[in-house]
Amino acid sequence: MANNQKLTNVQRKAMFANLNKRLAAQGVHHGKTLKADIAPTSAIIKDPKWQSFRKSLKGTDTDTKLLQLRKWLQQNKDSKESQIQVTNYVNALKRGGQLKP
Repeated sequence: MANNQKLTNVQRKAMFANLNKRLAAQGVHHGKTLKADIAPTSAIIKDPKWQSFRKSLKGTDTDTKLLQLRKWLQQNKDSKESQIQVTNYVNALKRGGQLKP
C-alpha cells in the first residue's frame, strides 16, 4: 500500500487484529481485561518496579523488548497486573510504529 493511501477503519481493524493474534502467540498480548478484575490501571502502570523495568527497555531493539516483556510476565506469574503493563507497553509500541500490522 502506498504511503499516501489511507486505510479504512475496517482495514486498520483487520491489520491490528492480525498483529494482536501474532503477539498473543508470542505471549505478549492478552487482549481486554475487565476493570472489575484489577486495581486502577494508573496504579499498575506507575508501579516503581514496572517503571524501572520499562526504562531498562529504552534503546533496545523491538525483538529484545518483546523477549524481555515475556520474561516480565513469567517473573510476575502472568498476573493480571503484569498483563496490563505489558499490553499497555505493546499498544504504545504499535502507536509509535515499532510494531507493524
